[in-house]
Amino acid sequence: MYLLQPFRRLVRYFYPALDEQPLIRQWQIGLDAVGILFCTPPVLIGLIWLAAASDTSLLVANLPAIMILVVAVLLFARLPYFIISEVGKGHFSDMSGTLDEQILWAGVLIAGPVMLWVGVGMTLLSLGRELIALKSFPLRLNRLRNLMINLAGLTVCAWLGVAVYRMLGGMIPMPGLTEREVLAAAVALGAQFFASRLLWLLFLGGLLYFQQKYEPHEQVLHRRWIKFAVYALFLPALALPAAILAAGIDTSVGLPAFVMYLIGLLVAAFILNRMSRVSESNRQQRQQFVRLEQLGRDLLLTPPDQPNLPALLEKHVPSMFAHTSMEIHLFPDQVLFRHKEDYLGAPQEVWQWLATHAESRVFSADHPPLWQVPEDESGWALVPILDPGTQLVVGGIYLALSRWHPQRTGEVERLLVALQTLAATIASAQARSREYEQTLAYQRTLQELNLAGQIQQSFLPAVLPVFLGWQISAVLKPAQQASGDFYDVISLPAGRLGLIVADVADKGMGAALFMALTRTLLRTYLLDAKTPQETLRATNQRILSDTSSEQFVTAFVAVLDTNTGELVYASAGHNPPLALSCEQPVTAAFLNRTGIPLGIYEDTVWSEGKLTLQAGQSLVCYTDGMPDAQNPQGEFYGLERLKIQACAHAGEDAGEIQRALLDDVEGFCIGTAQFDDITLLVVKREMV
Repeated sequence: MYLLQPFRRLVRYFYPALDEQPLIRQWQIGLDAVGILFCTPPVLIGLIWLAAASDTSLLVANLPAIMILVVAVLLFARLPYFIISEVGKGHFSDMSGTLDEQILWAGVLIAGPVMLWVGVGMTLLSLGRELIALKSFPLRLNRLRNLMINLAGLTVCAWLGVAVYRMLGGMIPMPGLTEREVLAAAVALGAQFFASRLLWLLFLGGLLYFQQKYEPHEQVLHRRWIKFAVYALFLPALALPAAILAAGIDTSVGLPAFVMYLIGLLVAAFILNRMSRVSESNRQQRQQFVRLEQLGRDLLLTPPDQPNLPALLEKHVPSMFAHTSMEIHLFPDQVLFRHKEDYLGAPQEVWQWLATHAESRVFSADHPPLWQVPEDESGWALVPILDPGTQLVVGGIYLALSRWHPQRTGEVERLLVALQTLAATIASAQARSREYEQTLAYQRTLQELNLAGQIQQSFLPAVLPVFLGWQISAVLKPAQQASGDFYDVISLPAGRLGLIVADVADKGMGAALFMALTRTLLRTYLLDAKTPQETLRATNQRILSDTSSEQFVTAFVAVLDTNTGELVYASAGHNPPLALSCEQPVTAAFLNRTGIPLGIYEDTVWSEGKLTLQAGQSLVCYTDGMPDAQNPQGEFYGLERLKIQACAHAGEDAGEIQRALLDDVEGFCIGTAQFDDITLLVVKREMV
């Protein structure tokens, strides 16, 4: 602690607001200053050596290869690879790098240390851009520290590598790929690499020490963090042989083979870059779906008279979003969650704007929000929390992406679905608590039914997706306050549409709660790019492993390609949907069941069916409340009457088909009370 005291006084001279920062931030700024001052003498010595060791004659002699290498360095610098890992609750670390360092060293082995000026120039150019773009002194100091450590690696550590290479008898240009030459180059590159990583280890060790000393409430998992740090720092060493091979190919095989090798490396770098993006996107989506499912389950299991939403959010949300700052706010001034304790929260203008805009909005560095934002943020998302009953804005979620996130482009848009699902979950939880408080004066049984009914209604889509050339209409008519029926219409990537209609084999509060869990599981697995049969299988396994209820669920799950009209479906013992044509005479066909209901046997397997909806054709999905409806004489409505009525209105719009069928059922049952829940979903492909 006393070692950094003089540096803190020096920083305070340039940055008087230092004492206003949290203690851990003060020491981080002090460590940045120490890192800069520690690296400055080695960098200056290394630059002097580099200037003296630069031999332009070798550069001229190998000018074609060097020009190709310079272009390659610039290209490789734009294709980073990275891995992000959660090293503690809500704490993320990332490893990122490029193959440009290996290309630089290939140039050193061909033309000598003069090639390192390319790396020095790129580092200084990056530093200039950072210092111009950033106005905050701590951020400038942080970036300067990082770049000084990189410069030390390119100068004084490179000096060590070249010295080791010459000591082992290495020659420049590297004459070939004999065992002696390759060994000398490998030892030299290894010496430079490990020396440069030692600089980072010294700084990271100091940072970890002060974080644990002055911020004990933020306990980073030591072993996991250290393991990832070592992995992140030393894994790039595996790519060092690429530099040796490139130099050897140039001198022993020739320029054409050298160019082809670099093209191969460039393709590999591009693949690594794309794989990094896809891998991180998939990792984050999996984590989000798992945490959202766990949050939903915990909320269902929490007694409504013991609200603990902030604690549950603190438990599940930090691991969902990497390298972000986040606040969840309820109007007028209740903060449900803030990602970090030292985070000051969103500007007040955010909530003033959100109070009058019931829509999600994404901002970027190119199109920033209207209010002032911190320099260390580069992307923003605002998602309203809507009351399930009134659809009024009752709060919102504010998320800001870190400027240093290795995958900034388009990342905020990818987080939007998870944020909207989280907002809906919070709204449902708030509605549940509010409904419980409003019904305390009623009888307990009626109270539970009303509460379950409100929760169940909140799970239904507030607005159905709109796809060009398609009509969708859906309705749920519960027989009691709580319903065991539900439906869902989900927008999926690539113009696909997820359709879910299901029915819990019971009524009342138990059925409503079981429905809520089943709905969360079906939606989560279908959003996770699973097929209908995989969605049913995964949901069935979770129901049987997480519950001890003897209830079961019939379900129809389908994925519709709105571009081609192809429908892939699986039916778990559900009432067979009806496919209608619009040609004269109208034809209708029921889709077969493809397996038994959910919640019976763990090893159940469902098959899939397929059909293509042509222009004018419709799909009518329903629950057993329709065919099982009875008139005063005890007669059932039945599937035959349903088929006849559907054919009679096949040429009408989806909404008109739905209304006609419901009106016919009501007319048939006039004089008797509705016995079972009725759900009706109609999807129609418009005529071209």
